[in-house]
Amino acid sequence: MDNDKRKLVKLVTLGDSINAHMLVGALATEGIPALIHNENMSTLFSGLSVMGVDVFVYEDDLETAKAVLSRENDQN
Repeated sequence: MDNDKRKLVKLVTLGDSINAHMLVGALATEGIPALIHNENMSTLFSGLSVMGVDVFVYEDDLETAKAVLSRENDQN
C-alpha cells in the first residue's frame, strides 16, 4: 500500500504538546507512525492550549493506536 494514499484520522486531542510527544513516542515503539497537529497553538498562551493538540494516525492503525492510548492512560 502506498503510504501517501492512506487516510489520517484523529486518535485523540490532548491538553499539551508534552503529552502528545510522549504518546507519539509510545506509538512509534509499537511501529505506528503518528502526526501532531496544533502543537504551536498550545504554546501561544504559556502552555495553556485553547484548542488542544491533536494526534493523528493512519486509519488502518487506529485500533492498535487506541490500545496503546488506553495502556498509556492506565500507566498515568
